[in-house]
Amino acid sequence: MKHISEIIGKGFKKIDNFSDFLKDKTLLAKYLQKNIKTYGKFIVAAYLDENKTLIIETQSNEISARLRYEDTNIRKICRNLDINPKKIKYRTFTKS
Repeated sequence: MKHISEIIGKGFKKIDNFSDFLKDKTLLAKYLQKNIKTYGKFIVAAYLDENKTLIIETQSNEISARLRYEDTNIRKICRNLDINPKKIKYRTFTKS
C-alpha cells in the first residue's frame, strides 16, 4: 500500500511536466502569430513533437496551404527562439 504523500508527489510531477509543455507550446504559437506578418493571426497552435517536427495548426485549409510558402521565413523566426525543426507540418484545427 502506498502512502498518500507518494501518490500526491507523483501527481504534482506530472502536472509540472504538463505545465512546462503548455508553456512552451503557447510561447511558440504566440511568437509565430506575432512575427508572421500576413497569416500569423490565423495560427491556432504551434508546437514541436518528440521528433523535432514543428506542427502548426491553422483555422482553415487555405491558410495552411499559404503558410507552406512561408516555410523559410518560419524557420528564420524559429531560429530566434533557438528552435530548429527538422520538418514543418501544417494541420487544420478542428473543433470537437
